[in-house]
Amino acid sequence: MDRKTLIKRKIMNKFIDATFMIIDTEGVGNVTIRKVSSIAGYSSSTLYNYFEDLDHLVLFACIRYLRDYTQGLKNYIKNAKNSFERYILIWKCFCAYSFERPEIYNLIFFSGHSNSLNNTISEYYRIFPEELADSSLRLNSMLIGNDIYSRTLYSFEGCVEEGYFNEEDIVELNEITILIYQSVLSNLLKKNPPYSSEEALKKVMKYIRRVVKAYQLPNN
Repeated sequence: MDRKTLIKRKIMNKFIDATFMIIDTEGVGNVTIRKVSSIAGYSSSTLYNYFEDLDHLVLFACIRYLRDYTQGLKNYIKNAKNSFERYILIWKCFCAYSFERPEIYNLIFFSGHSNSLNNTISEYYRIFPEELADSSLRLNSMLIGNDIYSRTLYSFEGCVEEGYFNEEDIVELNEITILIYQSVLSNLLKKNPPYSSEEALKKVMKYIRRVVKAYQLPNN
């Protein structure tokens, strides 16, 4: 790695660490350029040399919260007997972790910078390679692609080949499950209706299973 790249990653690391510290102690809404620059030890003008704007930096910092998900995913799916069980367990894992931090996951997957998330994630793990739990999982379904719709398509891997769904139904089923997830995530954020993360998990998995059953082929 050349010296210029090392310096770039060092400075980005400082800004990301500072932003994560503020989010973790004060919340996303309290992140300011002045606070970040003060903790990082660099001027605000330096920040704009490495990040598009403050929201872009916050997105980088929020990706660190995905570490628990990427580490937990392997354990969630290790006992799956087939691609269908694996699909259900991927969703259960993703919802379990995201409903514990709905503001963070909403920002990551549904904010203005979400369409460039794939590039941001790739850059993030170049800076923090040690946080990549298991590259064989390819960051699995929820972390690959240009938007959440293309990312979640990876969770269907093997389901068509094993005869659980028709290929022509996958895109529609994928969109419906995302809409269910986003709706419950939004309700958690608004606290309307007020329910816990555990209740939200039960609710969304119940709806996903009902929808999936409607598309599942008779022989399975």
